[in-house]
Amino acid sequence: MGVLAVPFLRFMFQFSGGMFTAENVLNTAFALYFYCIGIFAYGAIHLASRAFYAYQDTKTPVFLGAVAVAVNIVCSLLLVKVLAQGGLALAYSIAGIVNFLLLMVFLRRKLGSVDGRHIAVSALKTLFASTVMGLCAFGLSFLSGRLLGTASKFAQGVQLIGAGAISVLIFILIAKAIHMEEADAFLAMMKRRLFRHREPGR
Repeated sequence: MGVLAVPFLRFMFQFSGGMFTAENVLNTAFALYFYCIGIFAYGAIHLASRAFYAYQDTKTPVFLGAVAVAVNIVCSLLLVKVLAQGGLALAYSIAGIVNFLLLMVFLRRKLGSVDGRHIAVSALKTLFASTVMGLCAFGLSFLSGRLLGTASKFAQGVQLIGAGAISVLIFILIAKAIHMEEADAFLAMMKRRLFRHREPGR
């Protein structure tokens, strides 16, 4: 999402004669770069919060969420002066990461262990596969832009969809090669959904 921010925003929102200009694309992409930093944290917050709910503890996630809101406000006031809209996005990401880390600390106290080593190994594998995917997406997007240009919606679509689809395929291949458990589970789930037989009478 970060690497292909400009191609995505250009394809979706910039039209000839429209109010969303090339400058708007770049300004929006600048904020999106910083939002992407915290995506993993906000995804993990939902899972960690459910662990507390399973223990009938709703107060801790709410309290830590309030702390994150305070962090967001403080960081926004500090960073907006330096990075403008990017500062607001970065503050949001920082708040999410702080919220996630606090949830994990309190969850570890409640459970005794959250298998941190396993999580760290998984995170490193994901980071490696994502980095390669991002580099491939950037290279493919750049090559497509040089060969076809970006003036027409067709060329923009080829740039975005082509780079996105191929880089995702590369991610899956790397994930399989380095034995990412999450990738195996995801692919198994998709296989069941795609190839399961219809129930009789349906």
